[in-house]
Amino acid sequence: MRIIPLFFYFACSSETKIGNSDTGTIQDGYTDADGDGFDSSEDCNDNDPQVHPSQEEVCDGVDNNCNGSIDEDVLSLYYVDSDGDGFGNPDINMESCSEPTGFVSIGTDCDDTQSQTYPGASEICDEQDNDCDGSIDNGLGEEYFIDEDGDGFGDDNQTMEACDLRVGLSALGGDCNDTDASQNPLAQEECDDIDNNCDGNIDENVTNIYYLDFDADGYGDPDQTTQACMLPAGYVETADDCDDIEVLIHPNAEEICDNIDNNCDGNIDDTSSINASIWYEDGDDDGYGNASVTQVACTLPTGFVPVMGDCNDNNENISPAADELCNGVDDNCDEEVDEEGSVDAPVWYLDADGDGFGTTNTSIFTCTQPTGFQSNSTDCDDQDNDIYPQAPEYCNGEDDNCDGTIDEDHAINAQTWYLDNDEDGYGDAAILIMSCAQPVGHVSNLLDCDDSVDTISPDADEICDGQDNDCDGQIDGASAIDPNTWYADADGDGFGSMIYTTQSCDQPSGYVSDDQDCNDLESTFNPDADEICDGSDNNCDGQIDEEGAIDGSIWYQDDDHDGLGDLSNTLESCDQPPGYVDNGDDCDDSSSSDIDGDGTQDCSDDDIDGDGLRNIWDAAPEDESITRPPNSGTGALGNTVISTDVIWEEYTTLDGGAQSGNAVISVIDGSIFSLEDEILILSQQGSDAGQYETAFVVQILGNQLEIEPNLTQSYSSQSTVLVQHIPHYQNIEVTSAGSISTVSWDGNGGGVIIARATESIVVDGVITTSNQGFRGGNGVFGNSSDPTQGESYQGLGQSGITSTNLGGGGAYPRRSDNSDSGGGGGYGESGTAGVNYYSSAVTSGGQSYGTADLTSWFFGSGGGGGSPDTEGDGVSNSNYAGDGGAGGGLISLFAGTEFTISGSILSNGKDGDDGVSGGGEVGAGGGGSGGMIYLASPELSITGTVQAQGGTGGIGVGNSGPYGSAQGGNGGDGRVRLDYNNLTGTSSTTIGYTQSYNE
Repeated sequence: MRIIPLFFYFACSSETKIGNSDTGTIQDGYTDADGDGFDSSEDCNDNDPQVHPSQEEVCDGVDNNCNGSIDEDVLSLYYVDSDGDGFGNPDINMESCSEPTGFVSIGTDCDDTQSQTYPGASEICDEQDNDCDGSIDNGLGEEYFIDEDGDGFGDDNQTMEACDLRVGLSALGGDCNDTDASQNPLAQEECDDIDNNCDGNIDENVTNIYYLDFDADGYGDPDQTTQACMLPAGYVETADDCDDIEVLIHPNAEEICDNIDNNCDGNIDDTSSINASIWYEDGDDDGYGNASVTQVACTLPTGFVPVMGDCNDNNENISPAADELCNGVDDNCDEEVDEEGSVDAPVWYLDADGDGFGTTNTSIFTCTQPTGFQSNSTDCDDQDNDIYPQAPEYCNGEDDNCDGTIDEDHAINAQTWYLDNDEDGYGDAAILIMSCAQPVGHVSNLLDCDDSVDTISPDADEICDGQDNDCDGQIDGASAIDPNTWYADADGDGFGSMIYTTQSCDQPSGYVSDDQDCNDLESTFNPDADEICDGSDNNCDGQIDEEGAIDGSIWYQDDDHDGLGDLSNTLESCDQPPGYVDNGDDCDDSSSSDIDGDGTQDCSDDDIDGDGLRNIWDAAPEDESITRPPNSGTGALGNTVISTDVIWEEYTTLDGGAQSGNAVISVIDGSIFSLEDEILILSQQGSDAGQYETAFVVQILGNQLEIEPNLTQSYSSQSTVLVQHIPHYQNIEVTSAGSISTVSWDGNGGGVIIARATESIVVDGVITTSNQGFRGGNGVFGNSSDPTQGESYQGLGQSGITSTNLGGGGAYPRRSDNSDSGGGGGYGESGTAGVNYYSSAVTSGGQSYGTADLTSWFFGSGGGGGSPDTEGDGVSNSNYAGDGGAGGGLISLFAGTEFTISGSILSNGKDGDDGVSGGGEVGAGGGGSGGMIYLASPELSITGTVQAQGGTGGIGVGNSGPYGSAQGGNGGDGRVRLDYNNLTGTSSTTIGYTQSYNE
């Protein structure tokens, strides 16, 4: 699998030049000197009428078709023949129009340095494969024993065929070790642990006696013996070990206290033991002994202990482990009496400030009270004698009474504070607390008359809001800073005159808030009145009888001054406005043009540019040089949601050929089409393969279709030309449970999915033409026939041809025991070669073809079939040389607004079939190449998979599984084109020879 770099593009258009080849001149100024119908801007040799873009390429060293390449696809392959035997080296070849000197057309010589070696030569006994059948000497030699050590005897299990008895071979077998010349049936037996005379026995009647030294201490067990020529590993010559299991027990070991006779002298743990202990008498049984009374022994004597240090061995309560008590005795034998730390001593706390209270910072344990210490530890500041438990509390930043709180509310000198809930600086007299410091949300005054609103306080301005804002006891008084202005309404129509006004918070009687009355003496004149055509300003807008008067006339805008008005652009007015007329008969008031000059204004002309394609179907309705449909189509079929597996197969084929300029085409089945259908016309196979165009159906007469526009290209009657309906939707959605596929190519159409959507295409499921392109070559059951090449746009493959069928992979003619496998199909990339058992590339991978921008549309080509085994074990039909894989088909999808792919769009080639062995050595099929995918939309998002990947070649097999290196060639990747304005997601999931266009 490969990721191909992306190159981007959007939609393309064709340009038609109008010329006159009979006169040698054309309208745009170029000349056609050779009169071949192509001017000098296109003709690469305007002096030769046999050279022009439509000329068929021939093998003559000239670029006949002006495509920039010379002799492409017409060269033959020749192989160097160094030994002149008529058969060439398959690994050294060249392409040429004719056979070069020293080259031949057959590339099957297995040794091109020997003229006597070639397919069909006579095999002789010379250790060479003279007839190139993969076997050497073919059983002509004699069988000898291999004698590697040169002692005159060979290994019974190692034989070979040879043309003569030579060095390294023997006519006699029986050698039991053919790597040692001292071992053979005539040698003398020696004591060396070897069967010298090859009689099946080792060192018979030549051994000594040795003693087992199991614990490897150098002393053996007299009861455990063996016989050998030399001292065996684990044995010794002496036999006086009293315990051959323990390595530390032997006659030379030291005696230790372990209840064992370590030195094998018959005594256990005597006083000479090197690790005997010193023990101390313990008269009071307190676990500590008297250092002056000792005994040495391996085990503890009665009345003794291992630890000394008892300072009174007559009192069990006195020892180094005893607790010191306040009793006037050295209880713990540390030579001190009633020292600090005695277990029953009380704790005393330092009282530094002498206020009768100590602190936990400094304490001691002693049997008697020290000076300056107290029995309590409750002083919170032992540096200040005014601070102690239950002392008076003051507002001074100190915890005077040691209760853990500083300056609490009950302090002797605490202050009164009032809640300021609205934070306006004034407090509520009803809610107060005592505190040393000002609490959050409290103030020292009690002057707020509403502590829930911060705009109400003694400092606030009085405003007109129904409240006493400044806390002076009055609501909306004369001091309000925002009084309303009121206007006298003399005619009672709800609108006042600005001439007579007053100010107050509340509306006075006879006054209103609106001053827009332009006549306060007449109630029918005010801003709410309807304007009428009466020469007065009825609605007080400063205008008289203006546009919108309720009894005015309707006038139509005439922008193009043709006397006809725009029905959608009107106004009502008492008088006719400039630029307006009294009718709405203009179909396009922005222009009165007639582009094609047919006497019908463009806005009512269904073919504005006169190019033969109706405006609704024309991508450029005002440009006669562009006659292709819009990418997004017409949306005639509405929305479609695909949530199951569906097959799109609305197609037929041309019945006979068709010529450029035809307005009517004949098809095999016209019943599948409806009026105004868009159709794809695509030559799938033949001399004009890849050529395509689209048109619309304007009339159906049985199997004849009248189309717009007329054909721009000609199609041969010998070609297979697809005619397929292109569905036009508004939106296409393929859910995660849905899929779209089509009918596979069968030589008579199929293999194509194409559609347009005016808005979006969303693919969460699968759209696929994988394996639906050109067919793979046939493998073989048994060995009665040769396999075939893979199919391509040229046609079906031929039998037993190793070279390519253009894009189709090659197939090797049947032969014995080689497991020759088919080549992979090609399209965007060439397929790889098929190989046989010997790793030889025996079949060619299909060629690449087409163009990166998809100006021609093709399927992927098939892989070649695998080759059978012609020997007897290959006859049975249980042997199967694998079929080649089919190529991918063709997918073209166009969206008008956005194209979102989280699922998969696939046009992959099929894997080649593995061989199946019924005893013979058979080849495998080559993989098919990827097909074609063309996706276009202004907004393109790819988070799923877009693949036109080649299939993998199958595995060649023998009767026991995979056979050597035999494997079919891999199919080349297909072609993918992406057109968009903006790309989101990732394009790394796009596989195939990809070209992308960003406009």
